[in-house]
Amino acid sequence: MHLNDSCFRIIHKNNRCLLLDCSSQIFWILEPNSIPKELFNQQLNLQVLEKKLLRSDDSYLQQLKENVELLRKMNFFVPLKGGIKENNSYQSSDITQIYVNPSLDCNLNCWFCYAKDARKKNDSKLDFEGISKIIIPILDYKKENNFSDSIGFSIGFTEELTLNFQLFKRIKSFIYKIKNQYEFSIFLFLPSTNLMQVTEEYVDFINDYKHLTVSIDLDNKNQVNNVVQNIEKFKRDVEKNLIIPIHSKIENIYDIYSKFSNYFDYISLRPVRVKIDSEYPWTLETLSNIKMEISKLFKKLLLLDDENLLSFFEKIGPTDYFARYFHRIIERQKLDERCIAGKTAFAISSVLEISPCSSLSDYEGLSVKISDFNIQDALEKLRKEIPNYKETECSTCYIQSYCGGPCMDWVVKLDDQNLLHPNKIECDFNKHIVDETLFFISDLIEDRKTLFDLIVKEKKLRNRLNYPLDFNQFSKFFS
Repeated sequence: MHLNDSCFRIIHKNNRCLLLDCSSQIFWILEPNSIPKELFNQQLNLQVLEKKLLRSDDSYLQQLKENVELLRKMNFFVPLKGGIKENNSYQSSDITQIYVNPSLDCNLNCWFCYAKDARKKNDSKLDFEGISKIIIPILDYKKENNFSDSIGFSIGFTEELTLNFQLFKRIKSFIYKIKNQYEFSIFLFLPSTNLMQVTEEYVDFINDYKHLTVSIDLDNKNQVNNVVQNIEKFKRDVEKNLIIPIHSKIENIYDIYSKFSNYFDYISLRPVRVKIDSEYPWTLETLSNIKMEISKLFKKLLLLDDENLLSFFEKIGPTDYFARYFHRIIERQKLDERCIAGKTAFAISSVLEISPCSSLSDYEGLSVKISDFNIQDALEKLRKEIPNYKETECSTCYIQSYCGGPCMDWVVKLDDQNLLHPNKIECDFNKHIVDETLFFISDLIEDRKTLFDLIVKEKKLRNRLNYPLDFNQFSKFFS
């Protein structure tokens, strides 16, 4: 096998065919009727692909083979390198985000809440003194290690913020008073609210803050009604973001976006990782359902006229799960990691335990007690427990650069707390979204290029797909 062999994926769907070079993240449109069916939806190295093409007398495949050889000679193709970093590369690393969770208090009982199990075990609370005592060692840790990146604090991801708003304000004032003692920037961010009840004080604060994030349970009609009513209390110049947790049995995804577009500036749908005994579990059966719904979403989008499709992308939020792959494919992003949880971002629970993120705070294998407010000692212990997926199937997966590796929360909840390997359901879910997005983007570029350029401009993306999508035409540039 050649040393410069790359990894390819031939993706076939709805009588269309794409060739994805996994290393460069460049993809091309192929003639589906000429491609051997045994190559459909297969992952191939360059040598195997050439052998398959060599056996055919089809003129299109012969031209394809010649162009593949041409690009090989020019070292266009490079080996697929595992993008998942070793976990020990984060030893003594910076801290850029801390989620402090003072309590588990809430006025709802949402099906997706990741603090639900923790509420059954404890009702402990962190007061202002406790929170201030943990913030100072974190800032001193950064100062002592000469880290210069900014740090963001978020308060109350396992509680409803409006129930404990006075504490948030005290922490805000505290951070404002001490931030000049450090060379790096310090920020405090508001978590989302369910917006069930809002005081005049909270409304005034948000109107001054200019940013509001609401999380909504679609199954709770009472909450939906309250949100629609309470959102009117905020000024028009407040940027209003809606996060909608979705489950495996969701239906009519486009209609969900549309329903709230009159009330919010941006809407983000986020799949929720839940245990197998949840009301809406992730199983192979339910995975089939949501994959079908995702396909329906992209078909619906392609049927929209230019104005409505552009409007859809104007409303799609910065944390939307589907949009993330749209952005990554267009910009050909190469992700080394899925997220910064457990690397430079951590969560601290109401019992003073540190974990990679708030949703894992109840998992004993990834929670470490902070003794005597010694943050460095707790971090060193926790980082030894963070799994490394470099040597798993992630290292050769065709979407690894788009995905960045598994989410620990998915793995814990879906694999019965087995951390060693990514979960098949999460992997198939992400692969399906990538495949659908690749075809969606290729359709736009091929048939509605002006609209595609407008969307790219609207979302402030760097278009790195500005080349002929036809493989043989693309190769002419190098001949």
